[in-house]
Amino acid sequence: MPQSMSQETSHLNFDLVNPDKNGGSLQSVRLAKGFEFVFASLPEDGSNGSTSPSAAGALANRIRLFGDPSLQGFQITEVSSGGSVPVLKAQNDSPFDVLLIAGQLVRGGKQNRGINADAFICSGKTAQLPVTCVEQGRWSGSSTSGFGFAGFEPMSVRGGKVRDVAKGMREGRGHAANQSQVWQEVRSIAEVLQAGNASSDLLHTLDEIKARIRRRPSGSGPTPSSGRSEPVTVDGESRASLDARIDHLRITARELAHRLERALRQDEPDFESQDVSNIRRELDHLLRALTQLQTRRARLAAEKADAAGGLAVSEEALAEANALAARSNGLLVFFEGEFVAGDLFADRSWFGTLYGELRDSAILSWDAAARRPRSSEEPRAANAPESSPDATRRMAQSVVRDALGGTWLDRPTPAHGRTFLLEHPFLESATVTDGEGNPLHVLLGTRHTPKSFRTTRAAIQPRPRHDPFRPIE
Repeated sequence: MPQSMSQETSHLNFDLVNPDKNGGSLQSVRLAKGFEFVFASLPEDGSNGSTSPSAAGALANRIRLFGDPSLQGFQITEVSSGGSVPVLKAQNDSPFDVLLIAGQLVRGGKQNRGINADAFICSGKTAQLPVTCVEQGRWSGSSTSGFGFAGFEPMSVRGGKVRDVAKGMREGRGHAANQSQVWQEVRSIAEVLQAGNASSDLLHTLDEIKARIRRRPSGSGPTPSSGRSEPVTVDGESRASLDARIDHLRITARELAHRLERALRQDEPDFESQDVSNIRRELDHLLRALTQLQTRRARLAAEKADAAGGLAVSEEALAEANALAARSNGLLVFFEGEFVAGDLFADRSWFGTLYGELRDSAILSWDAAARRPRSSEEPRAANAPESSPDATRRMAQSVVRDALGGTWLDRPTPAHGRTFLLEHPFLESATVTDGEGNPLHVLLGTRHTPKSFRTTRAAIQPRPRHDPFRPIE
């Protein structure tokens, strides 16, 4: 039977739609051009009619988020010794009820996974978690070693899964997501960011991009062209010089390989065993040198892609976002004027636990979307006016008001508690509540894939074959 979220939020006695009534606010910060976070501040101190201390305290003392370092006695493992790709097992032997959030990544087991839907697992209970694989090339490892929290899926992956799961719930098909689409998006992100790996592991890509962000000077990014082509270098060596050295080594190595082949066939009777050994040592040395040069060439290509893509997020903007997060309960993310995703939590400490991972996931999503071809036939004008902070704030208020003012349908959760699914023409959303109906977390997103994140098939290129005689393009 349809339920109204306004009835559910009354348990905590604050107004998510109008945080100003609670002494809260919606404040935006622009991390990069066209990319903004809007932070929702929803007080919990009981002032101005906000959440009463007793209600907030009861939640904080009774519930933990998966990923909270203080959580002990909660374990996620494979469902059996053989494992099952779309399902994991959660055993809660902690004294707390545990909340897992759709889009959380878990590392371990036979392959890394992403959680499909919010799950609320009571203390002492066991539950099966619906998941999708984010590491296509591996199915090995211990089935009993357990999984650890490893961040959040990028918004393009997470948003697609939210839409799949919501549609499946409406149609009575459970909480499954489209595995092939997840693999395709993971592969696309890795390739457009030039951060691929042998097992097509999303976590490897996330780790690599975080490392690049740490290495990049503050505020670095694309700069207007001066009309002159500056030489691209790595370790002081130009791309042209690297290409010339790689070509020379390839030719020399091939000649040595042919000589060695002839010697081993005894086509040249003057060759002695010592000559064969010398050729082998020289060829081995050349191949090692060629591999090192190709690795440097690959680094140059990746760094050039970084410079082209930007990631122009200044330390000042991050500091401002971090300060807002410290006193907020959630955020909404906008990219090029489009609402992309949002998270609102009933307890500030929960949001603080996950904010950094949500932020890094959003930055990776923005960087990948900014680089790859768009499917839109009407690309945005480069000089399109940017929205003002006030306009962004109004849009954020409208998104929250539309979502929480919509029709919410009661649906079963993957574990315990209750889930409410939003029926809305433009927004896709769900909230999970505890057994008493207290709302714990609201996940918001667009019902369609935003233009900013749509890709074309041309965006996905085949991974180059490893060949010591073939230069990396």
